[in-house]
Amino acid sequence: KVYCKTFFVNYNSVNNNFPFVSIVTDSLNLFDNDSGIFIPGKYYDETGWDSWWPAGNYSLKGNEWERAVHFDFFTGNKELQIATNAGIRMHGCGSLTFPQKSFKLYFRNEYGMKEIDFPIFKDIETTVFKRLIFRNSGNDFLETHFRDALLQFLLKDIDIEIQGFQPCQVFINGEYWGIYNIRERQDKYYFENRFDIPEDSLILLGICGSEIVGSNLAYSELVDFIIENDVDTDESFRYFDSVIDLRNFYDYNIAEIYYANYDWPCNNNKFWKTTNANSKWRWLIYDLDLSFGYRKDSKYSYPSLQHATAEGVYSWPNCDCSTFLLRNLLKNETIKNKFVERFAYHLNNTFETQKVLQAIAQFRELYKPVISEHISRWSYPSEYYIWENNINTLCTFAEKRPCEMKQQIIEFFNLDTFAFQCNYPDLSKLYQHEIKLFPNPSSGIITLFFDRHRQVECQIEVYDIWGQKVFSDNAILIGHEIQLDFSRLINGMYFLRANISDEQLHGKFLISK
Repeated sequence: KVYCKTFFVNYNSVNNNFPFVSIVTDSLNLFDNDSGIFIPGKYYDETGWDSWWPAGNYSLKGNEWERAVHFDFFTGNKELQIATNAGIRMHGCGSLTFPQKSFKLYFRNEYGMKEIDFPIFKDIETTVFKRLIFRNSGNDFLETHFRDALLQFLLKDIDIEIQGFQPCQVFINGEYWGIYNIRERQDKYYFENRFDIPEDSLILLGICGSEIVGSNLAYSELVDFIIENDVDTDESFRYFDSVIDLRNFYDYNIAEIYYANYDWPCNNNKFWKTTNANSKWRWLIYDLDLSFGYRKDSKYSYPSLQHATAEGVYSWPNCDCSTFLLRNLLKNETIKNKFVERFAYHLNNTFETQKVLQAIAQFRELYKPVISEHISRWSYPSEYYIWENNINTLCTFAEKRPCEMKQQIIEFFNLDTFAFQCNYPDLSKLYQHEIKLFPNPSSGIITLFFDRHRQVECQIEVYDIWGQKVFSDNAILIGHEIQLDFSRLINGMYFLRANISDEQLHGKFLISK
């Protein structure tokens, strides 16, 4: 019998909010050309590219491509909480081509624990898990590493099924493997553990009603009703209200539309109910990576209402059958009015600009202490300041999307009024750009880091603790980093002010020679 132990040798974490995960396995399970699941390997040699991505061993699914590993879970204080063998499989599609790859862990009796019982996710009550996803942040691996987690976090107070979230630092066979986001897998065990719904009572469907768990007969009946009846009647509204959780339906579609999720609805689209006669269809939120300014097709001005209701398209991202339900239900006057009313509520509350910017800042502060080590490991993004710039893209979307969304709603529904007062906030006051001074304390030579990459003209002023100005330069051009020489200053605390246009940024530093 093989025993595995994990030891931390001279490794000091800078953030105890991030648990540690150690995966130990025969390296051939991951990197052997024929059977290793982390690499392109033999499958790429034989197959090459599929229609979108380079195929590889990492693309292969099922029991045959599950490998045995040992799993240790430590708190941020390095206290061991879970130690068991488990199975590992790859997770994802296009994002598997990135150097850091997502994977799933499976807990079974044949390995050790049949399930783990520990509060991995602080934001949910569920503590029992049969499977866990260790996510590289999907396509957002290249950008902020928390986009999907952030956008689901914004929906936490809404009655909608989201995934638990916990970032962690992973080691594989003792090697640092970067930041992963631990997520719940929305499968049959998700419903069993969260809602006490057994598999034989669950109906879980995917894109266009494709069967995942159970039969799609009830959904086919809904589709047939729409095809065969006038949807804009009171009788039709009562039918829709009896088979669909309409509040959930509004919230789900509004979130996807507001986020400008381009990789939807002909992908990342699941909905569910139980076999109980009174059960209603509800929707799952997941995989929001290609949204919120990720690319030109998901920028703040993207016409997402048209995207979500397109007709006559027969391929990704908005194939005709995936837009069928929303575009037809919006033909019902009552549903349309309630949808518009609910959209106004979310713009005024859930997606209120300052609230979203504060959430962005919260995630930024969570990841900031550990992101540099992750960047050093993978070089994605290539430098810290690019990570900051990517976060600024989120802020721009949060600032500009509400007013853009209001205009789109008015035009799409041909409205005279809409209950949302559009005011562009002063982003510089809501989300302050930051300067950093290091080393700090310093003998006098200090590097000033500024989180805008472009060149800007800046005035630097330094004051001592009595308020006397001891340094000033009116013509410093800052890229994202510049060295300053304060070696003539005596030991003590100093305060630095950077004046850029009408914005003032502040920092403090200690001279100790």
